[in-house]
Amino acid sequence: MYTCLFKKVTVHNSAKINRLACNRVNQCIGIGGSEGFVKVVKIDLVSNKPDQTGKVNPLTFTQNLVQHKKKILTLVWNDLYEKLTTSDEEGIIIVWKFENNLWSVEMVNNREVSFVTDIKWSKQGVYLCFV
Repeated sequence: MYTCLFKKVTVHNSAKINRLACNRVNQCIGIGGSEGFVKVVKIDLVSNKPDQTGKVNPLTFTQNLVQHKKKILTLVWNDLYEKLTTSDEEGIIIVWKFENNLWSVEMVNNREVSFVTDIKWSKQGVYLCFV
């Protein structure tokens, strides 16, 4: 099944989007961009009901994740444990977790001397590898 989503997602100031990742299990989209911009959008295409105008808004939840200061280089989902991992130009890696209906920081790793070019979670969703 394919779905085409035509909905504007607001970004702050002059941030430009350069990373996009989809979590198929939890129906979330992670968005990353310049100036440390990170946002999570939850999409519900099944149980959504039309509003008073008859339109259906599939975006049921959005949250800006504020921690990064520089351009986001990687944005990767851990589908099994509902975690999002991001890294920026300064080498800061953040693992975000969804708890009590909010996204919060689970771990921060500061590489300081280098930046991350790629991140992968193990198939079991337990181990994290970054290059």
